[in-house]
Amino acid sequence: MRRIVLLSLPLSVALVACTPHDAEVTGSYSSYFAAASSENIYRLEAKLVDFSNSNTRDKYKFTSVDCRALDDEADRLPGAEDYETDCAAGDPDLYPWLNQYAYYLREENLDPWRIEAVMTTEGDIQLTVHSKVSNIGDFRFGWVIDPDFQPMQCVDGESGAEEQQVDGDWLTNWSVNEDGGTLYHLNAGAYQVNPSNFSQYWYLQRTWEAGYGFARMADEDFYGHAIDYVDNISTDSNGYPTPLYVGPSAGYNGHWGHPNTYDKLLTTLTDAVTFTDENPSDLAALGKSAFPLEIKVEDNTWRPDNENPDDPADGFAGWVGLDSSWVHFDDAPADLAKRVAGNQDTPLTGHFQIYLESASAASKVFVQGDFTIDHIRKDIWGYSPPLSERKTEENNTPTCGEERLTTDAG
Repeated sequence: MRRIVLLSLPLSVALVACTPHDAEVTGSYSSYFAAASSENIYRLEAKLVDFSNSNTRDKYKFTSVDCRALDDEADRLPGAEDYETDCAAGDPDLYPWLNQYAYYLREENLDPWRIEAVMTTEGDIQLTVHSKVSNIGDFRFGWVIDPDFQPMQCVDGESGAEEQQVDGDWLTNWSVNEDGGTLYHLNAGAYQVNPSNFSQYWYLQRTWEAGYGFARMADEDFYGHAIDYVDNISTDSNGYPTPLYVGPSAGYNGHWGHPNTYDKLLTTLTDAVTFTDENPSDLAALGKSAFPLEIKVEDNTWRPDNENPDDPADGFAGWVGLDSSWVHFDDAPADLAKRVAGNQDTPLTGHFQIYLESASAASKVFVQGDFTIDHIRKDIWGYSPPLSERKTEENNTPTCGEERLTTDAG
């Protein structure tokens, strides 16, 4: 009888062998833990960690950031006592929270130990990265995009109802100033405000959402901050943000001045987010951060406004978007749309930046990096075919061009 020998591998070796590593990701993060509301800070303080001690802050790689206007300087965060020097830059241009709350800043290079690239049953590409954060816990973050993204609408054509692109090719036009490749604005959850009534919010339609960012750092969940179509610094008397909009019904009148044409507003905002030593970003000036912040400006001059050319507020034509969360692929749009699950003969490469806000605190996280994806896994847990297709068939829903008004198949 042949003798069978079973080799027992150490658990640590077995776990490493089973850990997905579908890509290489290099980059950095900057995390602003809100001193008064961060669940991670709560947990550590409950263990009697004393952040008033400079040695303790050094152990946790924390830098105190506190530009609040206080009546009593004794209330300022320990380690941030030099208010006049630290906050000499004045008010923020993009992130009002920098002088509203006190933070412990931690930033360092990413140290990934698990990276998963998945093509979902809806055809989206999702990259998830787990990175080590010593003394804090696991940092899990990622983004998801629709590689075949293109908003469509059903319209009356010469030969009846037909589908056509909304405005035109979004990805191609988003990517015009990118020196090749494809730019995605992670715009899920983005909103505009009615230029004639700032209290009325207009959220993007689901089919206009190209991507999303997400994260969890130890005890805190974070959601992706979508592209901004509003000036969060300049608000009306009720606290509603000023729209980044110029059109017949209203013009931009905020803390970047009073541009009265779209081209002037676009130029003003582009100059404002072109960061230099003379024009540092909020993170560098008030935030004490070395994060290489890059804001993408959405220029909507390419969009037609066919329904009412005298009032571009009906579409995007009068709006500028400022985007802190985006993904740039080296693939052209048509090539990206052809990607399928499996080993990638030509790796999928690019760069990303995501800005995230805590779901239950004032904490913020910025992450940026380069990625090289060699393998894309196929999602086996979702609905296949997708739930939307199942429901369309189940309800016998008419499609664009079908000559019936009801769901009655007969």
